Amino acid sequence: MIAFRYAHYFRAQVDRAEVAFDNENYGYVVFRYYENDINPPIKEAGIPVTQRGSRGKEVELKCRANPVSHFGILESVIPRDNDNPLNQ
Repeated sequence: MIAFRYAHYFRAQVDRAEVAFDNENYGYVVFRYYENDINPPIKEAGIPVTQRGSRGKEVELKCRANPVSHFGILESVIPRDNDNPLNQ
C-alpha cells in the first residue's frame, strides 16, 4: 500500500512544501521550495528518489522551468508527516 505524507512550512517570504510516499524499495518526495528572504531567491521543485537498502543512494530530478504548484489543496486530504522537520 502506498501512503502519502504531507509537510509544509510557511513564514514571511518562505514557503516549502513536500509530499512523500514509498513504493516497494523506493522513497519519493515531490517538493517545491520558495525562499525570497535570501539573495539570490530560491524557487525550485523536483523529486528526490531514494533506493532503500542501498546506503541511502539518492537521485534528484529537478524541474527545469519555474515551478507552479498547488500543494495547499492537498493539506486537507493527505495526512501530515509528523516526522518531517518542515512540520515542526
